[in-house]
Amino acid sequence: ITENILIENNTITDSGSGIASRGVSGITIKNNHLSGIDRHGVELTMLTTGVYYAGIPSYADNVKLENNTIINFGKIYQWGRGVFLVNVKNNEIKNNTIDGKNNSGAVLGIDEWRSSGLDIPGDRPDYNIISGNTISGVITKDIRTVGPNTIVK
Repeated sequence: ITENILIENNTITDSGSGIASRGVSGITIKNNHLSGIDRHGVELTMLTTGVYYAGIPSYADNVKLENNTIINFGKIYQWGRGVFLVNVKNNEIKNNTIDGKNNSGAVLGIDEWRSSGLDIPGDRPDYNIISGNTISGVITKDIRTVGPNTIVK
């Protein structure tokens, strides 16, 4: 599992997914332009359907998501999010422009997919910072999080 990855200055249009990290931590995602995405603009989740890879916990923790433009997401997935977080800690979602073009939400953080029956620790997500984002065009939820120490400002 690799860390210290930089994803910067990319344009991704008309894609099934924008940028997804499944189980890789320590990524910086900045100054990207994502538009016309079928599902979520940026998705930070655990590795596929399990939380361990070769005995190592595999979460998308310690990710910095800064100064990105995420627009027109959820084209074919009505619950698409600009940023979708699952079981992640210590992430910073800062100074992004998120425009849902009338989709359902900008930033969603959840603790687990309860219906999957996975044995996932109950203390996730936690210690995420969501601040300084410009959000428009979402019809149900701007920011929804689960986690006792998440800061939204």
